[in-house]
Amino acid sequence: MNLKTAHSYLPCFRPGRPLEKRVLKAVKIAEGDPELAAKLKAQVGLDEKLVRVIQSIEPPPDLISRLSALTRDDSRGGGSLRSQLWHPAMLPVLLGVVVILAFLVWEKMESAASFPGKESVVRMVAVAQGMNGTELEPTQAHAGQLADAFYIRGFEGFRIPSELTQLPAVGSRVFKQNGHPVAQVAVDPHNALLYVFRSADFGLQLPEDGQWRVFSQDGWGCALQHSGGLGTVIALRGTAEEVRRFLGSLPHE
Repeated sequence: MNLKTAHSYLPCFRPGRPLEKRVLKAVKIAEGDPELAAKLKAQVGLDEKLVRVIQSIEPPPDLISRLSALTRDDSRGGGSLRSQLWHPAMLPVLLGVVVILAFLVWEKMESAASFPGKESVVRMVAVAQGMNGTELEPTQAHAGQLADAFYIRGFEGFRIPSELTQLPAVGSRVFKQNGHPVAQVAVDPHNALLYVFRSADFGLQLPEDGQWRVFSQDGWGCALQHSGGLGTVIALRGTAEEVRRFLGSLPHE
């Protein structure tokens, strides 16, 4: 088998599934060729992402009843729709539609989780990994009352979203990242950390729509809001879903 023939068999390769000898031979040949090996790696990576997306899709709870209703309606008309829908020739088409929809969902999720300036935000959150608590200056004020204290420390214009202002702060500080100041507040009883920074300092580019964008990173659940030229990050140990619950527990006007 030459490289051209091996390349034609690669789309048939699916890890963990029984494969024909020709497909296995094609994979072995591809692994010895840098160009084909790269294509094979990309193909396997895409397949794994699609599988994860498909597995994450939850059907509507009323799907069975809706399909049953469709079947009943179709039976009154002679059953032509049902017979065509579940005809063996139609199944690959239906499967292809599901895969395409799943891929579009994954693309949407990926684009929503990525934005200019995210790398800087992730590095801010990672700062907490090396903290032991002594870095923070104890305070008993509400988080929204720290503007003067931060101004004295070199961060001018401290402001946080209204739903965070009444959180009890237990510690705060200003630290530098790439030479730019970042205000940090520890709040209780949620064991969360707030970070406030000037968006332009870190290349943050997001619509200033007041919406929270939730993502997870290295064991931290994070929520980011961009408003008035400032970025505000909520970070807590946990998952993105835990951050969503935290946001849901906050007072909203």
